[in-house]
Amino acid sequence: MKKLMLVLIVMIVSVGFVFAGDNCKEKKMSEEAMAVKTVIKEAYVKGMYVDRDVEAIKKGFHPDFKMQVLKEDGLSEFPLTKWVEKIKKWKEKEPEVKTEYKHKLAMLDVKGNAAVARLDVFKDGEYAFTDYMSLYKFKDGWKIVNKIYHYNPEIHKEKKKKSA
Repeated sequence: MKKLMLVLIVMIVSVGFVFAGDNCKEKKMSEEAMAVKTVIKEAYVKGMYVDRDVEAIKKGFHPDFKMQVLKEDGLSEFPLTKWVEKIKKWKEKEPEVKTEYKHKLAMLDVKGNAAVARLDVFKDGEYAFTDYMSLYKFKDGWKIVNKIYHYNPEIHKEKKKKSA
């Protein structure tokens, strides 16, 4: 009977260690996920749209970042340098952000040193586009390295009508 009790105790303790190890992995992963969320929030959401802060953008984006844009005849690339120039011009032309941008992190998958995120973006309450971003973890932290997107063609039709 004592041997049976000892075996049961050893088994329970062993199972406890296995679950404790899983919890440590989950905690570590959730810390990494939080770090990725922070980069997206600070460099992309606030850097690009809310504050238009070039330094925040440069901190969270890898210098080799490329946005790939789908064209009728293929893909074109939009590097970070061009995007930063566009943000600077936008801020000069419109110092106060007049459009209300809301972002919803719809999906985040982090595995080791790689992550993928999906952000749904709303302009003045209307769905505008969905961003798919890839990130890598470097020695100095997580960096956004690539972006593709889908935009709502209806919102762009309205914009063209207003400017015509």
